[in-house]
Amino acid sequence: MQQQALEAIPNQIATVEQEYDLEIETVCYAVCPRCNYIYEPQLSPASGTVTYPTACLNRSPLSSTPCQTPLLNCQGAPLKVYEYNPFLKWFATFVAQPGIQQYGRAFCDNVRNQPIAPVDKLHTWDGDIYRELRGSDGELFVTDDEQEGQFFFLLHADFFNPEGSTGRGKHHSLGVASLTCLNLPYHLRQDHANVYVSGFI
Repeated sequence: MQQQALEAIPNQIATVEQEYDLEIETVCYAVCPRCNYIYEPQLSPASGTVTYPTACLNRSPLSSTPCQTPLLNCQGAPLKVYEYNPFLKWFATFVAQPGIQQYGRAFCDNVRNQPIAPVDKLHTWDGDIYRELRGSDGELFVTDDEQEGQFFFLLHADFFNPEGSTGRGKHHSLGVASLTCLNLPYHLRQDHANVYVSGFI
C-alpha cells in the first residue's frame, strides 16, 4: 500500500502536466550533481538549441577553486535537472480564468470595508496582516486602485523521501514548492488549476 502511494507521487512537472491536463511550459536548469548550483539554459543563436556549461564553475566559498564537476552526460543533456514553471506565465493564465479577478477584488473589498481587523477571525481576510502589509513603495498593499489587482499567496514547501522512511542508510529527497491563492474561496484554493507548483527539487 505504501509503495503504491509512493509510486503515485510525481517527480517532475511533466508528470503533473500530463496527469491534470495542464499546459505548462517549463524551463529546465542544469544542476551540479555535487554542489547543486543551477545553470540557466542558454539558447545558441547559431543552432537554435539549448546549451549548458559542460562543467560546474561554482566557487563556494568564493576563494576556493571552481567545482569542475561535469554537468552533462555523453549526449549533452544535464545529468541533474531542476524543472521550473515560470511564475509570471502561470499567473497570466491563472488570472485569465473566469471569476478569478472578481474573487481577488472581493477579498480586498472585505479588507477595505473593515479597516480594523475583527477580534474573531472567521475568514482569511480577517487577518491583521492584510491591513498592515506594505508594498515596495511603502504604501499599504491593499489599496482602492481598481486597475491593479492585489493577490495574496500562501507558500508551501515540503521535502520527503519518495522511497519511504527507512531510518538507515542513504536516502533520496524530493521537494516541492507551491503557492496557493488566499483570495480564493476555500473550495477553490486547492483546485489543481489554481495552485502554482514552481518545480520539483
